[in-house]
Amino acid sequence: MSTSTPGVSIEELFSLSLSVNSGATAVPVMIGQFVDPDGNLMADRSPMTFSADVTRSLTAGTVVAFSEPNFQGASQLFQPGKYNTGDLTIPNDSIRSLAVPEGWRVTLFEDADFSGEQAVVKAAASSLGAEIDGRTSSLIVENTIG
Repeated sequence: MSTSTPGVSIEELFSLSLSVNSGATAVPVMIGQFVDPDGNLMADRSPMTFSADVTRSLTAGTVVAFSEPNFQGASQLFQPGKYNTGDLTIPNDSIRSLAVPEGWRVTLFEDADFSGEQAVVKAAASSLGAEIDGRTSSLIVENTIG
């Protein structure tokens, strides 16, 4: 479940320009700060305090798996496809939260080769249910709208 703070926006300070060769993957980076509706800097807020909608919008077109709850820890980006244990760059059995773009679906499997207990995640999840939390060995990522 996510929470949000109405009226809070991100004030962009600057963006980085990227030049990427064919076949490479890049994640856009934006440096900014959170401001309230009156333009006051909210220094006491970190990006993870706000809703997963922020995370989802910054990672549009990819799913991001995190090794800790609340979108923290080691992370790995996923495009649509099937990922077995050997494809994971974060440790096996460590996925504990997911940033999932709108219209995407992630099926998590407890065991390698897409077997064992499974859970389907269709939105950002700051923590996963007890049946799969920290127990994922393979997964399938699907874009269900395109």
